[in-house]
Amino acid sequence: CQSSPDLRDLAAKLEQAYVNKERAAQVAEKNVKLKEEEVTRARAQEEIIEEKAYLDDFEKKELLDDQLSKLRYQRQLDEQLQITEQERGKVFTKFIIDKEQIDEVVRKIRRETE
Repeated sequence: CQSSPDLRDLAAKLEQAYVNKERAAQVAEKNVKLKEEEVTRARAQEEIIEEKAYLDDFEKKELLDDQLSKLRYQRQLDEQLQITEQERGKVFTKFIIDKEQIDEVVRKIRRETE
């Protein structure tokens, strides 16, 4: 049985077919792994892009919130300054009125003493 050249040739072809089939399976498995790695990298890159977009939006929102907070604070300071100026004006007006009254009293006293 082993001596027959046709059988040996057939056995060699069968063995080669098994080897080829195994190589094809290994190549297919390698291709599947490469595709899976490619998909994993693409997903990771997508997640990075989404995370960056989220962080950019978050930073923009924080910056906007910070600017709004500064504007509110500036308005409060402006209002306080305006109130202080108004009070200063009232005090000055009262000072002028009081000075006029005192000057009038001094003039009356001088006229009476003359």
